[in-house]
Amino acid sequence: MFRLNDHFLQTLPGEEAVFDAEIKGKFDESAYPTEGSLRLKVGAKVVLLRNDPAKRWVNGTAAVISKIAGGKVWIELRGAQYEIERATWERIGHRFDEKKQAIVAETEGAFRQLPLRLAWALTIHKSQGMTLDNVYLDLARGAFAHGQTYVALSRVRSLAGLALARPLRRQDIIFDPAALGYREAFRALR
Repeated sequence: MFRLNDHFLQTLPGEEAVFDAEIKGKFDESAYPTEGSLRLKVGAKVVLLRNDPAKRWVNGTAAVISKIAGGKVWIELRGAQYEIERATWERIGHRFDEKKQAIVAETEGAFRQLPLRLAWALTIHKSQGMTLDNVYLDLARGAFAHGQTYVALSRVRSLAGLALARPLRRQDIIFDPAALGYREAFRALR
């Protein structure tokens, strides 16, 4: 996925801009919500990682970088341009407070970055909730969770927009037996 996004970014003309995250306190790299050094170009396909307070987009909305200038970034979304501002994600820890005799939450670290991720290629998890015109599904390593293949297949609007890297296999469809529990509830009503 990262190789594909990097490849498509490199094919775009123009200057690449790098936006480094501001990290304070304890914030493990494995928990970064996006890249610590986010590389962007005008024309890059991105996905937004935060809901907009003005309700113009939600976490998971796809957009295109339309302008980069003066350390700022704009996206094009549904024919309009919007400046994207940095967002802060906090790492919250918990400890027992002897005086209060209670568990208290404390901010242990913070990650501040543009709430964007390159999006020519996405994980199935990140695409959840999206509706896409075209999907190229690569289950090379197979599915590892129930419902995962369903989520991937159901992102595309029509079969005409679906392409598979390889044919689906029986082991790609993982079913959660707990989903059949509703049958027992209805049997009791008979």
